[in-house]
Amino acid sequence: MKTWPIAVVLAAVLIAMAFVTTRQVAATTSGTWDETIYLALGRSLAAGDRVALANLGVAPLPVALVWPRRVVEPDSAPPGDPSVYRDRISRARARAVKWFAIPCLIGVFAIIGMARGIWVGFFAAMLIVLSPNVIAHASLATTDMAFAAVSLACVAAMIGYFRNPSPAWTAVLAIALGTSLSVKYSAVLLVAAALALFALQFERARWKRDVTVLAMAALVAWMLHGFATAPSASAGGLPLPVFFRGLAVQADLDAAGQEAFLLGATSQRGWWYYFPVALVLKSTPIELMSLAVFLSVALRRMRSVEHRVAATTVAIFVAASLVTHRDLGVRYLLPVTVICLAGAAAWLSDLVKDRRRLALMAAAAIAVQLASHVSIAPDYLAYFNGLSGGAGTGYRKLVDSNLDWGQDLPRLADWLAARGTNRVALAMKHAVIAGRLAYLAGRIPKKMYATASSPVEGLIGR
Repeated sequence: MKTWPIAVVLAAVLIAMAFVTTRQVAATTSGTWDETIYLALGRSLAAGDRVALANLGVAPLPVALVWPRRVVEPDSAPPGDPSVYRDRISRARARAVKWFAIPCLIGVFAIIGMARGIWVGFFAAMLIVLSPNVIAHASLATTDMAFAAVSLACVAAMIGYFRNPSPAWTAVLAIALGTSLSVKYSAVLLVAAALALFALQFERARWKRDVTVLAMAALVAWMLHGFATAPSASAGGLPLPVFFRGLAVQADLDAAGQEAFLLGATSQRGWWYYFPVALVLKSTPIELMSLAVFLSVALRRMRSVEHRVAATTVAIFVAASLVTHRDLGVRYLLPVTVICLAGAAAWLSDLVKDRRRLALMAAAAIAVQLASHVSIAPDYLAYFNGLSGGAGTGYRKLVDSNLDWGQDLPRLADWLAARGTNRVALAMKHAVIAGRLAYLAGRIPKKMYATASSPVEGLIGR
């Protein structure tokens, strides 16, 4: 019996689910803080200024794909019309779903489906499309879902390369790593994973090919940055590929730290345990179980290339999360969630040989994940699991993009209208953040850094 018609139907189901859930979010929320900054950066990129993005530590590829000129500069209405902003956000979010969320889901379905069968691939993709945290960020025109998708691609490329270091897989891995560095500068962690795996699997006859992968990846990243250069302070002003500026800015931001909130406490430097705690609070029961399955299986099967690559990548992401000083949101570990869900689903099919029992376990897992999904829809960003007290008490444990990223302004307007007032308490933390970014980018003099009122206007624009 041919399986491709079934595969097409299952892929269509996944795509439909992604579109329905993400459009539901777009219809009920306002633009987030980061989306508004990306809108402004889309204008810079449309003008050919890639250095402006690197100055703020933003890689260009998601901005180019999601915020092109026709999104950021519509001619249908005056710039002062609020509907223009809403229209920009809506169109950018639709493009983000098309470019990032759909490829990620279909990638999981295809990769695992070819290795373990289409139903196992569908099981893995279903767990991901029903994840509140995944859908929350798949619905937004930001870089987090893009990074999750490209991280998955890099893991698949590394598995292929270490199984068969042929010229074809050398090129695939180089393209994947180079593209990841053009999606988000946190992708330096994927390069670190590749380096660690090169060391773990060092072969005298293959070291030149390993070096070729890194050189080609740097070239691909530079090409996707438009071959732009920027003077480097650490290299005496010598012009270097512009992505080095972006990496340096991200390092400066992390060194400076950023005010964070966890379990009722605040800190400028964060906590080493912030991300493990956030992951426990924000993951669904199935995701927590998947993480446990992933770790237990990977640690027992490290001789397998597949297990070693996936485990090494996840370990480096988690290790980096323990030392960062910017504890802003569990979204930074979104690649870990996607990789662990996909890996656990695939490896469970290896452990459970009874196909009927496996089908029952998969159906039960999907049902529990669906319950978590429905319990918070369409407010996926505010999801907290029942073990942590649920969304109703989430604000006591985490804030920022874990809970409120500015996406609930329509609901706030309704709440104020119902009480006959328009007075609100406004925290200026994000204005200070904008000031720091603008100062690092050389956009404002140091004396203006403290107030940051002008930088907000300059970064966001009209």
